[in-house]
Amino acid sequence: MRLLFAIKSLNVVGGGAERVLVGVANGLARRGHDVRILTFDTAGDSFYPLDPGISRIDTGIGVPGRPTPRTGFLRNMGRLRGLVHEARPDLAVVFMHSMYVPFSIALLGSGTPLVFSEHIDAAHYRTRPLQRLLVRTLERLAVAKTVPSGSLLAEHRPAERHRVHVQPNAVDLPAFQSARAAQPAEPSIVLCAGRFMAQKNQAELIEAFSRVSSEFPAWRLRLVGEGEQRGELEAMVARFGLQARVAMPGVARDMAAEYAAAGLVALPSRYESFGLVAAEALASGRALLAFDDCLGIAELVENGRNGILVPARGERVAHLADGLRRLMGDAALRARLGAAGPQSVERFDLPRVIDSWEAFLADTLKSVRSPAMQANRDDATIDSFGDEWSAYPQSDLPPGELEGIFRRYFDVFPWDRLSPGAVGFDMGCGSGRWAAMVAPRVGHLHCIDASPAALEVARRNLASQGNVSFHRATTDNAPLEATSCDFGYSLGVLHHVPDTAAALGDCARLLKPGAPMLVYLYYRFDNRPAWFRLVWTCSNLLRTAISRLPSRAKRAATATIAVLVYWPVSRLSRALEKLGMDVAWLPLSFYRSSSLRTLLTDSRDRFGTPLEHRFTRQEIARMMENAGLANPRFSEGEPYWCCVGYKA
Repeated sequence: MRLLFAIKSLNVVGGGAERVLVGVANGLARRGHDVRILTFDTAGDSFYPLDPGISRIDTGIGVPGRPTPRTGFLRNMGRLRGLVHEARPDLAVVFMHSMYVPFSIALLGSGTPLVFSEHIDAAHYRTRPLQRLLVRTLERLAVAKTVPSGSLLAEHRPAERHRVHVQPNAVDLPAFQSARAAQPAEPSIVLCAGRFMAQKNQAELIEAFSRVSSEFPAWRLRLVGEGEQRGELEAMVARFGLQARVAMPGVARDMAAEYAAAGLVALPSRYESFGLVAAEALASGRALLAFDDCLGIAELVENGRNGILVPARGERVAHLADGLRRLMGDAALRARLGAAGPQSVERFDLPRVIDSWEAFLADTLKSVRSPAMQANRDDATIDSFGDEWSAYPQSDLPPGELEGIFRRYFDVFPWDRLSPGAVGFDMGCGSGRWAAMVAPRVGHLHCIDASPAALEVARRNLASQGNVSFHRATTDNAPLEATSCDFGYSLGVLHHVPDTAAALGDCARLLKPGAPMLVYLYYRFDNRPAWFRLVWTCSNLLRTAISRLPSRAKRAATATIAVLVYWPVSRLSRALEKLGMDVAWLPLSFYRSSSLRTLLTDSRDRFGTPLEHRFTRQEIARMMENAGLANPRFSEGEPYWCCVGYKA
């Protein structure tokens, strides 16, 4: 599988979700999968080591620990979309809610299947209702979602749970057990590991330790981590006079050694999606202390068997202090609880979790790739084009207008290299409008399309052409022999298939050496300013909604856009041009001389098609070369981008 994982940062110091992602990605890469990780980091080293076979895509969009600026967010949506398209993943696995929003918006309508991986408890959203609404809304765009525990699964509505899959966090059991064996002495340290933040609740642990510290003078409290509350926690330690008893060493890379050096592990978190630190402590054979209302930890702890859960109701600090007193004062109890720990987390052993992730991702990919999708086709898009050409067959366009559009598309095509008897193909012929112009110039033309409705329109439009044959097929099953064609073209089609690069390769396979191949692929506005790209981003949201409508409603919506937007804006461009102004900067100026019929067709094409990709000029050149189409040459005028390459 070709997998793209996404998370805001890997360079940030520590982080449970980051550690989980790296563990899963490393495991999958070592099993031969093509794994890449996209972050908002600038170039740097991952805090957790990555397998050498994993490629990082660092965008520099955000700063770890800070919200992504809204202006930066809007400016970078097109770039993010392009990077994902270039990676061409089978699945994009997006970790954490902070990445759901940019990925969901950037990839709207792209056809890239999204899997969301949640690692925060619903309690996080109690004071963030708008954030919760946004996340829950965008989750519907994902084909599946993972959560690390059954408690998080239960937080979803019953109707949603069929899409939510429990994928527990992995624990490298041998690493923690070997570290413990290397340090068998019974130390007098209470260890707490986690980011210094309100959720982790180290403040209550400091206060609870202060209440029992005089009873156990040999014991120390060790707070491993970093975060925004460091100053506040240090002030608490000073206020209780515990500077000599409480250590705050920062983030530790070797957590196995930290657990091995501890007498017990206390985790006072208010909520956790999955107690990764708790699972690691249990794997290390350490007694665990936590509150009973922290479901992500309580799910791992059987009270009195492998740890102690104290009541969160009532006087929380007093209950926590009682738990500390009980464990610090009873070595036999600590030993008994610790001994039961490793067995209780065997199901989280790293190889088992990688097995689970691998099977889940394979099943998810299989579910989103129907047999039609596996043939590099999208049936909804094929049906949409069949409906479009049936409604707008192009037979009633003024001849001069169609010829003008044809010249623009074929501006760079080398007609002089074709012999009168040349045989070629029109891949995705649609209504046959281009074939009507090409057939009189060549010996034979194969019109290929996956839509029976489109082929029926093409047959009517090309009835007078005796040198045309029709084939219902996709790029990967076209009934032509390899290296049999003298030329080929595909205009406005290959950006509507799931894998554009693969489709280009299929087309190139049909060509003789030296034969030209002309393509028109939607551009990603790489030659336009940021405001222009923002206009497109907004319009793409509209396209995503309209393309899902029933046929009649879709046609009505796109016709309304043609009449109320395309027509007045294109006519404004024409009027300004007559006044001597350069109108190339104005959206829709390309249509300033187009008839209403063309506007209706192109509005239907633009807003009614479910699947759409866009590419930069560089990306198209690279795809052409990778497909074996050498010396790509681009037309410098609209529409962007038209490119011809030659079979190597």
